[in-house]
Amino acid sequence: MGRFILTSVAGVTWNHAWNSYLNSSVLLRYQKDEYQGFNRTDETRSLGFKVGYKFHRTTTFGAEYTYTQRDSNQPLFEYDKNFYLLTATVAM
Repeated sequence: MGRFILTSVAGVTWNHAWNSYLNSSVLLRYQKDEYQGFNRTDETRSLGFKVGYKFHRTTTFGAEYTYTQRDSNQPLFEYDKNFYLLTATVAM
């Protein structure tokens, strides 16, 4: 008997350039993991926001936030997560 994870994923991302220096993204995602050979099924939902500001032609600053919630028939694997990120990108 094999042991593997059967995963189904659906999601959508909306990207928008407000002008030449400001852009944003919104992400929605759903994932279902069925563990074959184990009695475990997980459902994960995520919602994320991202904004970027082009400070200079080679430098972009950004901020991101993602909320993730995982439900499982095995309570040990359930969680809620808030993820914050500040970014700086420099192109040479």
